[in-house]
Amino acid sequence: MVPLLVLWAGLSQRDAHAVSLGAIIPISTAGALTFGAAGEIRLWEALAVAAGSIAGAQAGARLLVRTDERRLKLAFGLFLLIVAALLAVGR
Repeated sequence: MVPLLVLWAGLSQRDAHAVSLGAIIPISTAGALTFGAAGEIRLWEALAVAAGSIAGAQAGARLLVRTDERRLKLAFGLFLLIVAALLAVGR
């Protein structure tokens, strides 16, 4: 979502990350409702991921406002390259 918001919507890197973080709430809610209706939610695992996500989102948001735009772009680009490499080798 972030690359599309930067490239196509013309948002700054920081604004794109902020919009992405805000979009996670309705997306997660829709997914939880869909899987919940099908009886497919693994509650304890979901609670563990939720706890980590809440802590990570707070730390990430604090870091986001303190990081300059250029470093943010470089860090995110590096992250995307690492994920692409891991997908390419089948991890």
